[in-house]
Amino acid sequence: MINFATMNVRSIFQLFAVIWIILSSNACSGTRIKQHDTGKTLKLGFWNLENLYDTKNDPWNDDDFTPEGANFWDATRYSNKLSNLSKVIDSLNVDVLGVCEVENLGVLKDLSEKLSEKGKKYEIVHYDSPDERGIDAGLFYNPNKLKVISSEPIAVKPGEKDKTRDILYVRLLHTATGDTLHYFVNHWPSRRGGEKESAGKRAVAAETLNTYLTGKGLLKKSVVVVGDFNDNPWDSSIQKVLGACKPAKKASCNLYNLGAFFTASGKGTLKFGNSWDIFDQIMLSGPLWNEKGGNLKFKPYSNQIYSPSWMLQKGGKYEGHPLRTFGGKNYLNGYSDHLPVTAELYYD
Repeated sequence: MINFATMNVRSIFQLFAVIWIILSSNACSGTRIKQHDTGKTLKLGFWNLENLYDTKNDPWNDDDFTPEGANFWDATRYSNKLSNLSKVIDSLNVDVLGVCEVENLGVLKDLSEKLSEKGKKYEIVHYDSPDERGIDAGLFYNPNKLKVISSEPIAVKPGEKDKTRDILYVRLLHTATGDTLHYFVNHWPSRRGGEKESAGKRAVAAETLNTYLTGKGLLKKSVVVVGDFNDNPWDSSIQKVLGACKPAKKASCNLYNLGAFFTASGKGTLKFGNSWDIFDQIMLSGPLWNEKGGNLKFKPYSNQIYSPSWMLQKGGKYEGHPLRTFGGKNYLNGYSDHLPVTAELYYD
């Protein structure tokens, strides 16, 4: 119990000031939660699955991921990979999930079967890309909430001899509201050969996407852009070419980049040395961000980098890094070298 008799006037004033701040903060928080926590949400996500290959030796450069290859990629290791990925996706509990670094439709079907064992039912959208490693982008979606209207691959051509991943574009009908959601899954060219030396390739990918969005008039509609961009939110390909910016009250840009919220937090989606990068991002068009479009709106503070402790490496040189499948040639039986990102849309 506080003894006011022993306190001077200034101490009493300071005490009541603190109490007022706490009560005011709680009141504001309660208002915010009541406004957006309707219980009606659509959870979005993206995850780089890190080399989800089957065990077959195909024409493209997948030799390491075969039983005779450098990674001794046999049925057991493939099954472990599917089980590990399904554990994460099950815990994410998303309604729509963009993925990349998948070899073909077959591996996505195998992963879907693992998820169905956990009670998760997803449908799949996938196209083969011309990538030299044979990896593609794909999409899982909840058929109880979403229906595919149409889909197509958008070719990215960084050079005559360069072959990279297509951008996957899927038009989804949200059955509860009747809204159409335009979902773009990206996996832009890597930084192999150096960040500056490869920057032009990612600029081409950014320009390809920007040209498609503006040419089709989609920025005035409900657009979600997700992916592993191999660039950070502050890099030129994202900010200047694509025109994605950090969301703010006075911000006016093509896309509102939720990944930019993490730039000052020390968080990231993958780690190189001691530094985190935010290559994996979710971006929203104005109608989803500024509450002036359709029924679906961004739920404030819902965006996150999913990083439970069991997804991070414990001990050793790479402690705290995402626990991946291989560390060099050492089999770690982990998840991925990237962490997933998620966000929620709400509706009344």
